[in-house]
Amino acid sequence: TIIRFLIAPPISYIICDTYCRNKGNAEKGIKVLIWGMFLHGTLNMILTLSAGYQKGYIEDIWGGSLTTTLQGMLLTPMAGLMYYGIKQLRTNKVRGCIYIAASIVSVVFSIITGRRTLILIFAGVLFINIVRSLYKARRFDSFVKMVGIIILILGIGAFLYSKDIFGIKTFFLQSNFYYRVFESDQTELGASRTAIHLYVIKHIGDYFFGGNAPIGIANYAHNLWLDVMVMCGVIPMILLIIFTYKTAKTALSLRSGNLKTLYVLAFLAINAAFFVEPVLSGAPHVFIMMCMMNGMIFGENIKARAKGDNDENYLAL
Repeated sequence: TIIRFLIAPPISYIICDTYCRNKGNAEKGIKVLIWGMFLHGTLNMILTLSAGYQKGYIEDIWGGSLTTTLQGMLLTPMAGLMYYGIKQLRTNKVRGCIYIAASIVSVVFSIITGRRTLILIFAGVLFINIVRSLYKARRFDSFVKMVGIIILILGIGAFLYSKDIFGIKTFFLQSNFYYRVFESDQTELGASRTAIHLYVIKHIGDYFFGGNAPIGIANYAHNLWLDVMVMCGVIPMILLIIFTYKTAKTALSLRSGNLKTLYVLAFLAINAAFFVEPVLSGAPHVFIMMCMMNGMIFGENIKARAKGDNDENYLAL
């Protein structure tokens, strides 16, 4: 527990910061982490499906089993990169298609396991970035073209679904996702996430200094920042919120467009999942990997600024 929660996150951040500040490449490093998580999650699903999938049970290729929370978190960063794949089509069609395909595979696996959170993150991140790109372009023809593409994709999808081509409709209706969204009478948590969050906030006095006091209506707060408060207290929670804010600020100040798009999309997807999942208990490895990405971004930003200052001094001379 000490290694997982106290030592691993800051040490991994410092190592990745130092590496990228000196000679490492943050874009390659982040891609290694995202693809590593995706391949781990994909191999888990292949193994689980080949053995006969049972609801809530995911076999781990390294042995044993995983919670569906951790399995979903392994696929979350890649699910958020659909827009990155679309942008890559302009410069490298093969690479763009690979990212788009991997993002879709993440969603398909989530439909099988019934992970509503990941599917909402996929749709939300994609929608936000499409709207942002249209607003940024400020061109009517770009707006019409993008809307036309979206309508075409939705139309093709609706046609394939209605005719059950490739068994799409059958697959969806028999999935755990369909059951959880349309047929399940009550949440498996015993209460909605909003109710759990509000309960913890209303009873902040019980968790002010941490100590893992019981949550009356659930086992966990199902929110990274609130779970930190329950476990460690208000001050660590505030520090984590500041850390998240400063990391986002650093990411938005990046000069490299490719790296900025890649990281911001992964950051949005992962932190959206952090907001509704018990990360510390269910997926601490992903939080550590997020700290690694944050360290890479900070180191890359420092290196880029130093290079920029040196270039400016050279030009001045």
